[in-house]
Amino acid sequence: MAEIERLIRAAAIELRVVSPKSAAARRCLAAYFGELATRFESGFNPGDGAPPNGLFVLARLHGRAVGCGGLRRIDERVGEIKRMWTAPEARGQGVARRILHELEALARMAGIETLRLDTNRVLVEAQAMYRREGYREIARYNDNPYAHHWFEKKLEPTAYLSTSLRKLLRRRRRPRERGCREITDRLDRHCAFSEASRREVPHDESSFLTPSITYRGLSALVRGTDLDAP
Repeated sequence: MAEIERLIRAAAIELRVVSPKSAAARRCLAAYFGELATRFESGFNPGDGAPPNGLFVLARLHGRAVGCGGLRRIDERVGEIKRMWTAPEARGQGVARRILHELEALARMAGIETLRLDTNRVLVEAQAMYRREGYREIARYNDNPYAHHWFEKKLEPTAYLSTSLRKLLRRRRRPRERGCREITDRLDRHCAFSEASRREVPHDESSFLTPSITYRGLSALVRGTDLDAP
């Protein structure tokens, strides 16, 4: 019965791309920073606490924010995952894994081929999840004073995303939406499969969560700008 209840709760989790400066995002980040300050040996100072440029994914359970994660572009082909966090009461339900998969899906759509991230040595549960999800440990790539482990993952293209997102973008296309063709062209290059191979890919909509994808958010990531920039 406990497993059934866990699965029901997991199915109720909703992921959305939101403004990283929204009230819900700020609350998640404040809780995340507070937990790091408690767990890190030397405490934690987030600086100005500004959310990452790019995309910010929020997980909600029954309307309440219970997790978050950010994605930013390092260069044209490399992105970085930042500020992955799940509320203590929602842990053990696959929230972090679903956020991670959503960020990876968004990265593919923006033409990112490699994802990187860093983590502190005390966050052993995060390290274990990243390894299970195909991330391999690499040499230091940044100057984060709180990081002890650095990871990287090469992204494989996904056929389902290519088909579903192209349709979504084409429905929303307007003459003034500059960059929309650039996004669809990148999808064609990085997510294209033959029809035969596409049919072999399981179409699990819960894994890709296409309703969370917005033109504005993808355009911001493709251009490497802040999600809240004009």
